[in-house]
Amino acid sequence: MSIATLALLLLAEVLVAIILIGISIEICSYGWKKSNGVKYSCLLLSLILGTASILGLLAAPAYFFLQLVENGL
Repeated sequence: MSIATLALLLLAEVLVAIILIGISIEICSYGWKKSNGVKYSCLLLSLILGTASILGLLAAPAYFFLQLVENGL
């Protein structure tokens, strides 16, 4: 895989993570105005989405640099 492809993959992962964080904030703000059952399920969904996006933000650069080292670039 070329370095340009790896850089584009890294950029795409960061953009997806930013979008997921924004969606999780919107879900949280929507659920906050509802009843307790909806509020806590929205908060749980928001927490899961936020955690997944942060893990993606940590994994993408690690994969990028591992591929760079493996390819010797």
